[in-house]
Amino acid sequence: MSDISMTGIGTENVWVSESQITFDSLSFAHKSDGREMTVYMIDINYFKEINDQYGHVAGDEILRETSERLKQMFPGGQHYRYGGDEFLVIVYQPAEDVYNADTFEFTQEQYGAKVLLSIGNAQGSPADYQGFFDLISQADKALYVVKKRTHFPEFGGYDRRSAR
Repeated sequence: MSDISMTGIGTENVWVSESQITFDSLSFAHKSDGREMTVYMIDINYFKEINDQYGHVAGDEILRETSERLKQMFPGGQHYRYGGDEFLVIVYQPAEDVYNADTFEFTQEQYGAKVLLSIGNAQGSPADYQGFFDLISQADKALYVVKKRTHFPEFGGYDRRSAR
């Protein structure tokens, strides 16, 4: 498996190998100027359905475009394709200074596919390496709260299953 995915950002393998360096950088930044870290977990909603409707070539293009949009949304952050259609972004600023919404929508122009990203975040200044992973886990849990809301009508979301 390549260390850089087709999206042009690091894969989960890169994240695992860089995680200690990332934590060390965070610790230094927090000690020097009190900056907190914000971890974002991002998921492309209904990605399988997008692949089924538009094809895998379109799905690959949507992954690449999502990666580019995340770089624009989170400048200066560390960006990783965490797996499948999930992304991890780490920034050294509070969420309200970077991106504080829990969704982002765009249309992939070439295929006309509507893409909705669910975004969960957690912020803090972990005291140790395990705390760093706990922060990622909190962001992942926040992501699934958003996904629940955006997927099911009973929680205010759009049910694509009934729209077919």
